[in-house]
Amino acid sequence: MLASEQKNGLLHPEGLLGKQFLKLTKIFKLWVLRDPKVIAIQRWRKYYRHTNILHDFPLDEHSVVFDVGGYRGDYAQTITACYGSQVYLFEPSKPFFDHCQRRFAADASVTCLNYGLSDKNVRVGLSREGDGSSVYSSSEAGLELIQLHKFSEVVEGLEVQTIDLMKLNIEGGEFPVLNDMISSGSLSKVKRLLIQFHDFYPNAEAEREAIRDELQKTHRELWCEFFLWECWERL
Repeated sequence: MLASEQKNGLLHPEGLLGKQFLKLTKIFKLWVLRDPKVIAIQRWRKYYRHTNILHDFPLDEHSVVFDVGGYRGDYAQTITACYGSQVYLFEPSKPFFDHCQRRFAADASVTCLNYGLSDKNVRVGLSREGDGSSVYSSSEAGLELIQLHKFSEVVEGLEVQTIDLMKLNIEGGEFPVLNDMISSGSLSKVKRLLIQFHDFYPNAEAEREAIRDELQKTHRELWCEFFLWECWERL
């Protein structure tokens, strides 16, 4: 029976038994293990997914927003449409950067920059996985060579004194960026931080807790969904 099921693709993740197995796994993690990541996802889908919680901030046309991990520009588009803020969009992948350049060609409020942010200046390989592209991915997909720049040096070069909102969604890259912000003291320039931590980063849980401990010295947590999204505001 198993052989025939495998032959027919039933045990494949997209097959009938594969889908049932994934569903049972989620139920087990949610109700037996009480896995905090699964619980957070369930809460997000139930309470937040259809709200504007990721965009609801006291911003205006004078505000400066860093969209770190701009991808195709959807977040930047929402911010400019709602508030008219000055947005710096950081997207290291050339195809996505080119898309954003075309998208905002007539919008002077959005500045597209073809590099990512980190704790050092370096060229690295980025996996080609759409909105999941990462320099920490174990995917066998072909890598794109990208440029990363040190956050503290970028802020100084752009002559930005205050960042009213910084959105960080860079598939593991948030850890070195935040560590540079903390060690350089440039964290104090950021009024609000919207962070998506990723659990595939090495020693992710301990690293996240260490960063959160440091954040509490200068910012207060507004809300948090474990390894999904969390928001901090400067004290």
